[in-house]
Amino acid sequence: VDRNATATARLLVARAELYVLSAPARAARDVDKALTLFGKKVGLDDELAALTVRGQAAKQLGAFADAAAVAKRRVQICQEAERKLDEIPALRDLAAATAAAGDRLGARTHLNNALKAARNAGHRVEEALLLQALGDQLFISGAYSEAIARYQSAATLLAETGQSLSRAECLKSIGRSYLHRGDYDRAVDHLRAAVDAFDRAASDDDVVRARSDLVHALLTKNALTEAEEVLVGARKRARAGIPRVTAELALAEGMFEMHRGSFGAAREALIRAIVAARATRDRYALGEVLIALAQLLLRSQAPRRALRASRYAEWIFNDLDARGQLKRMTPLLNASKGLSSQ
Repeated sequence: VDRNATATARLLVARAELYVLSAPARAARDVDKALTLFGKKVGLDDELAALTVRGQAAKQLGAFADAAAVAKRRVQICQEAERKLDEIPALRDLAAATAAAGDRLGARTHLNNALKAARNAGHRVEEALLLQALGDQLFISGAYSEAIARYQSAATLLAETGQSLSRAECLKSIGRSYLHRGDYDRAVDHLRAAVDAFDRAASDDDVVRARSDLVHALLTKNALTEAEEVLVGARKRARAGIPRVTAELALAEGMFEMHRGSFGAAREALIRAIVAARATRDRYALGEVLIALAQLLLRSQAPRRALRASRYAEWIFNDLDARGQLKRMTPLLNASKGLSSQ
């Protein structure tokens, strides 16, 4: 009976892993049931596997405190069992949950601890992933040059270890950093390279997200024709069911329509983006869409509504300590306030 229960529990964890992005609540229920079936004498590998998926589901559901608690439990288990290599990804997940709750300093502490452990263990792939995660935190904090340096180091390690798709993700992050820093030519170059790499071998979701980022960069250079071609390619690869992908594609579509003056189509796309961003529980993504909506409302001669949207975004970014976005949206806030008072 115990053997059958363990087999069933393992199947539940495997199923939860498949559903963790598209149906995180279902994934969480499956893992909870699996942990019950495993019982008190659960094997170490089984427990770590189940807790990993449970933490991912909690993060997708926006339950960041739960995600952090699960990650801390994994770290504790690994430390007690002296499982150094398993402790490193657990620390990385703990940092992600901590950052999602707005504690960027705490997240960097966990990442630096994990990075030290990865280097001591000679785990170069994990070192690269941690450098990438540190770059993400620096990006959100507005330290774009420092973020680029981390991403470049990660990309070098990933190239040396043959991790081509993870390297493409770094190229995308470098491009986004250059975009936010105002270096549009370099942004386009890196995002084109990322799109080329993803087009060759990545999943549809990765392709759509990379192409969506490239659209934003092309719009800064008023390259509407190429931006439209990139969007068409993204739509061909898009599939329903993953809110994060839907949100990023809809945001790119909304910005494209805004740039060519189709405000009605832009509004429809941005509303879709807001709905999808809320479904992801990713407040940073929601804030980005709200900024785009505020820009559209300002162009549509609706400054009071633009002010409400931009203030909501400001509140989100303040709570997340996203200093880069706060700095970038200052002109939008000032314009909305000024025009609202007239």
